[in-house]
Amino acid sequence: MSKVAPFQLRRVRPAPSPHASPLPGLDANLFLPTLLLVAFGVAMVFSASYPTVLESHHGDAWFYAKRQAGFAAFGLLALFGFSRLRLRHIRWIAYPAFIVTVPLLIGVLILGRLTNGAICWYQIGPFKFQPSEMAKVFLVLALARLLADHPRSVETLKGLFYPLALAGLICGLVLMGKDFGTTAVAGLAVFVLLFLAGARLKDLLGVALPALGMAAFFIAKEPYRLGRIFAFLNPEAHADKGGYHIIRALIAFGSGGLFGLGFSRSREKFFYLPTPYTDSIFAVIGEELGLLFCLIVLSLFVWLGWRGLWVSAMSKDRFASLAAAGLTSLVLIQAATNILVSLGLIPLTGLPLPFISYGGSSLLFNLIAVGIVANISRHTAREERSSSRPADSSAKREEESLPPSGSDRDLKVKQSGQRSRTFRPRSS
Repeated sequence: MSKVAPFQLRRVRPAPSPHASPLPGLDANLFLPTLLLVAFGVAMVFSASYPTVLESHHGDAWFYAKRQAGFAAFGLLALFGFSRLRLRHIRWIAYPAFIVTVPLLIGVLILGRLTNGAICWYQIGPFKFQPSEMAKVFLVLALARLLADHPRSVETLKGLFYPLALAGLICGLVLMGKDFGTTAVAGLAVFVLLFLAGARLKDLLGVALPALGMAAFFIAKEPYRLGRIFAFLNPEAHADKGGYHIIRALIAFGSGGLFGLGFSRSREKFFYLPTPYTDSIFAVIGEELGLLFCLIVLSLFVWLGWRGLWVSAMSKDRFASLAAAGLTSLVLIQAATNILVSLGLIPLTGLPLPFISYGGSSLLFNLIAVGIVANISRHTAREERSSSRPADSSAKREEESLPPSGSDRDLKVKQSGQRSRTFRPRSS
C-alpha cells in the first residue's frame, strides 16, 4: 500500500456499495458488463467472419468463433486470477512487467510479422501475439506506481520528465512498428493519467503541442496515413482507397436502421466491408441488429467505465486510484476510437473494439485490465468494512453500557421466558 497521503479522484460522484457478484470477490458492476460484452463478441465474431472462413478454412464456419471463445475462456481466467492477487503484488509487478515489454517490443521489430502495413505481431504456430497490447496495460501500471511513489513530481514541468520518458519509450517502439493507432490510444491514456495525478493543465498543454507536431510529422511521413486523412475529409473522392471503408460502413448502418436486418443477415460482410470481424465489427452490429443494439453496446461500455472510475474515486490508495483510472481510460478510449471510426467521425486507425472484435492479444489484456480494477474494488470494499467496524463496535458497547429503561426491562422480561427469573435490572 502507498505511504503517501490518501488520493481520491474528486471528479467522480460516489455511488452505492457493490452488489453481490456471481463469483465471490468480484465486483458485479465490473464483471457483468464485461461478461456480456465478451459473450456478445463471440456471437458477432461468428456472424461477421463466416463468409471469410467458408472460403478459406475448409468450410468451418465456426473457425474464428471457436478461437475467440478459447481466447475468452483464457482471458476470463486471467481476469479472475488478477482480481484475487494482493494489491501489493500488483504494485510490485508494475516495474518488472514494464521492463519485460521493452525487449518484446524491440524483438517484434526484428522478428515480427508484417500485417496490414504494421510490424507488431509475433507468429507462434497458428497463433499471433501482439506485445503492444501488453505494453499499454503495464505502461499504465508503471506510471501509476511512479506517480504514487513521487506524488509531488507532477506539480512542475520538470517533474513530468520521468513519466513522459517511460511513456515515450513505449510509444516510440510501438510507433517504429508503424502502429499509429495503438500509439495514439496509449498517449491519450497517459495524458489522462497525468491530469488526474495532479499535473497542471498548462504543463500538459506545453507537452501536448510538441506531441501533436510529432504526430503530424509521422502522419505526413507515411503516404497511406496521409491518404486516410484525405479520405476522412472527402470519402467519395477517395472511394478507391481509404474512403471505401468509410462508405461501406455508413451503408451498413443505413441498411440496419433501428432494428437491423437480423442476426447473421448482413450483406456488407460478404467481401464489401473490409475486416468485418475485427476493425469493422461495430458496422456489422449496426447492420444486423440496428441502432437499438448499438446503443446497448454503448451502454455496456458506459456501465463499465462508470464503475471503473467509481472504484478509482473511492480508493484511498494513490497507486490503486491511479491504476483504476488509467486502465479504465485505456479501455474507454480504444472503444470510443473504434466506434467513431465506424461512424466516419474520425480517420481510420485499425484498432479493434475491446471485448468484441476478434483477437486474442487485445481480448486477453483488456480482461486483465478489468481484473486489476476488480482487484482494486475488492480491496477498497475491504478497507471500508474494516474502517467501519471500530465505530460500529464502540457504538454497540456504548449502547450496552446504558441502563435499560423501565419499558425495556418489561419487554425483556416478557420475551426472555425462563431467563426472566434470573434477570436483574441494573441500578441507576
